[in-house]
Formats: sequence, structure tokens, C-alpha cells
Amino acid sequence: MDRLEHYIREFEGITDAEDLQHTFLTIANDFQYASCALINSSEADELKSDQTVGIMSDYMASWINSQSHHLTRAFNTGNCPIMLKAVKPNLDAPNGFAIALGSANYQRSVVIVEFPEQYSQELIEKVSWFWLILSHYALNALSRCSAKMAVNFTPREIECLRWVSKGKTSWEVSKILGVSERTVNFHIQNCMKKTNSVNRQQAVTKGLMGGII
Repeated sequence: MDRLEHYIREFEGITDAEDLQHTFLTIANDFQYASCALINSSEADELKSDQTVGIMSDYMASWINSQSHHLTRAFNTGNCPIMLKAVKPNLDAPNGFAIALGSANYQRSVVIVEFPEQYSQELIEKVSWFWLILSHYALNALSRCSAKMAVNFTPREIECLRWVSKGKTSWEVSKILGVSERTVNFHIQNCMKKTNSVNRQQAVTKGLMGGII
């Protein structure tokens, strides 16, 4: 219980996306989780593992990308948490659980926790109550981070960064938006400065973490 109260206070004090990321990494390290992440998706019936705060194993990321429809259908049953090995019993799945959360900013917000294979399902079910409480504080922290980051961006900057996140070059974005390539680069540079990023990909990552794109 002391640890739960400690991490509740941690999440309650977070207003910066990097601090939120650090807290998830700390929790994963403290409890030796293979994955510990908050996933946000604008799709009601699909999760995208690249829109995450925290840490995610390659196995978990691959499983989510291939089984997201089955997982979201499991959420629609109203059960919470969802044991991952029960999502589709005939298929291999990570050893862990998922908790679906409501949000005003996202159609789907999910906390995913993965354990090493030697952990029993009984133990995982006991641990899940910890996250049933803590996950809501994590989502509130993300909402604060998103609000803080969003006020610093112009609509055009967000638009440019969103297209870059989809793999578009500055030239391609300029044709889509009907502006010059120089103007697009100007907006992307502003995004990099405002997120304290060394390149555009880092700015995209922080934008995804902060929920502005």
C-alpha cells in the first residue's frame, strides 16, 4: 500500500511528458515488468503501439499490432482488467493484462503491463488491482501534460507535425497544405524548439506522448 500511495503522489505531481515517461520507466524497473505503458489511440477499434508512454517489449508491440482488434473487442465486453492470454486462448500471448480507460481526449486509452513468463496468472491477477487504481492517476497526468504542451503549438504547427508523423517529407507536406517547403520546415523547426528535440522524429515522439498529434 505504501508503494501505491507513493506512485499516486508521483503521478499527481506530473505536468511534463518527460517526467511521465520517467515515472513509467521507474515503475517498470522497480517491479521488473517487461512492458509498462499507457497507449493512446484515436481509433475506437484499433490500438497503435507507437502512440505510447512508458516501455514496451518488441514482443508486446508485435502482439498488439497483430491482435488489436481482438483486444478492443475484449474491452467491449466490459471486463476489466483483461488478461492477455485470455484474449484469444488458442494463440500465444504476452504474460500480462490490459486496462481500458475513458478519456475526453482519446477514443481509447489503455494501460498495458507485461510480466516475465515465470510469473503465474494468479500473481498477475493479484497485481492487477494495483493498476486498476493507479492507471487513472496516470491518465490524469497525461491529460495535464497534453494540455500544457498543446497551448504552446499553433494549429499549423500541429498540422505539419501530424503529417510528418505519418511519414511525409517536408516537400510532401507543402503540397498537401498548399504552402512552401520552406514554410513547412519553419513550422517543424518551431515544433522541435518547443519540445526541446534534437530532430523532427523526436519532436513527433514527444507530440504523440503529449497527445497533441
